[in-house]
Amino acid sequence: MSDMRHDAPMYLSDLVLSKRPLPRRQEAETETFTCGGERQSALVTHEEVQNWANGTQEAIICSISHAWETREHPDPCRHQLQQIVNHTGLYGAAFEADIWIFYDYSSLFQYERTNSHEEKSFRKAMNNMHLMYAHECTLTFRIETLTPEHVWNTMLADEEVVVRVYDAGSKTLKEKPLKLLEANRTPYLQRGWCMAEIEWSSLRGVNAQHQHIDRPKDPKSETQKSDHLNGRVPMIPEKFRQQMEQAKFTHRSDAEAVIYLQQKIFREKVIECQHLVLEGLPAQEILALAHALPHYENLKSLTVRRFQCGEEEATSLGKALASSQAETLEIRGIGESGRFMVKALAETLKTNSSVRDMNLAHNKIGPEGAQALAGALKINSSVRDMNLARNDIDDTGAQALAEALKTNSSVRDMNLLFNDIGPEGAQALAEALNTNSSVRDMNLEHNKIGSEGTQALAEALKTNSSVRDINLRFNDIGPEGAQALAEALNTNSSVRDMNLAFNRICPEGAQALEEALKINSSVRDMNLEHNMIGSEGAQALAEALKINSSVRDMNLEHNMIGSEGAQ
Repeated sequence: MSDMRHDAPMYLSDLVLSKRPLPRRQEAETETFTCGGERQSALVTHEEVQNWANGTQEAIICSISHAWETREHPDPCRHQLQQIVNHTGLYGAAFEADIWIFYDYSSLFQYERTNSHEEKSFRKAMNNMHLMYAHECTLTFRIETLTPEHVWNTMLADEEVVVRVYDAGSKTLKEKPLKLLEANRTPYLQRGWCMAEIEWSSLRGVNAQHQHIDRPKDPKSETQKSDHLNGRVPMIPEKFRQQMEQAKFTHRSDAEAVIYLQQKIFREKVIECQHLVLEGLPAQEILALAHALPHYENLKSLTVRRFQCGEEEATSLGKALASSQAETLEIRGIGESGRFMVKALAETLKTNSSVRDMNLAHNKIGPEGAQALAGALKINSSVRDMNLARNDIDDTGAQALAEALKTNSSVRDMNLLFNDIGPEGAQALAEALNTNSSVRDMNLEHNKIGSEGTQALAEALKTNSSVRDINLRFNDIGPEGAQALAEALNTNSSVRDMNLAFNRICPEGAQALEEALKINSSVRDMNLEHNMIGSEGAQALAEALKINSSVRDMNLEHNMIGSEGAQ
């Protein structure tokens, strides 16, 4: 078995330009092309593959999953060849690494194998074919379309357009028109071996390594709209067996071998998988994930991004996650999907005790979603880090979460960036911090808490001893908010990092912080960029730094401090 070599896009482009189809492996042995002024073999050597395996040679290995459109040649009209060139060309332009292409017709010795070497190589490759599609260090490029009918029919009618194929009768290569080849127009998704390659390719830990490369390009097309989510999840063996009953094989006896191999690989891959990253899942694949998840016995982290689902699919996945051992969870849906999923996860958290870190940012869950999560946090005791950034939870959602934090003792980091939280929400969170002793990091960046909300938080920091980092960037706290925080720092000894950037604290706010920093010995990093403190504010902070021995980093960018303040 051999791949087409580095600069494969260049060699394949030569084939396209010269209107030649992909060669059979036997003929590919002597194929060469020009690269950098030198003639090179079209095939990768075993030595090069071994160097790649040893880490001494860089390469991107791309396995092509495709249909055989005739018995003699899989791609007589060069439709697949054009798709491969279009897609691999992007990789060739973006990466310095070699691009190696695995295409069975050109990589495996084909019929008729005339010696023991060719036969042994073929059998060995067939027994390990799944590795090309399931290996964590390879990519799969899936071509689902057959040659368009008009292209096929045009070539079928033109006897002068010929394809060089092996002729069993004469045991030689002959040029034949398409009409003399034995056609197979069975759709890709109905073919047994193609279905198996899809499943093998879906077993990688990162499903973005499995790509459908011949999707429609018209953004207005309804097919395109429904097909833009083409991520796949591995099918459980029981379901795969049912699919195989409907699949078409050239040799029906292959079905049982494919079923056995899929079951074996499924068990091996999912059991060893610890980190699963899934993108672009349509609703039916979310349901497939719910069915497959119980088999991931050693899963530590699950990321599901850019997906669509309804309440039914979200509920199914939520139930599957209830018994999962995954400790890290990242969910980011499209449109309403994220909201449905977070609602389901809130129920999951009431019984799940393994999830530690949850990233639910960018799901637009609104106040209702925050309220559902708050209800779960009153019961759950395992979640430590919760990222709810950009979710439009507003004051109502913040108030619900604050109520939960009064009793929850596990959450350490709470990210509420960009959530339209105003003074009322900040006041509720401040009230929670009066009693909560677990929260260490509170991120309220880009909200609307103002001076009133900041004053409430400052009052809480006078007694709270758990908060280490507080981010109030872009909250329009003004001089009054800075003064309130300064007063809190006079007594607080836990806060280390304070971000007050873009808050218009002016010289008055900086002067208040001066007095606090002369006393405080816990603050290490303070971000005061874009605060209009001027030279007067800078001079005040300078006086504090003559005494303070804890501050390590102070950002004063864009404050109009002038040369006097800098001195």
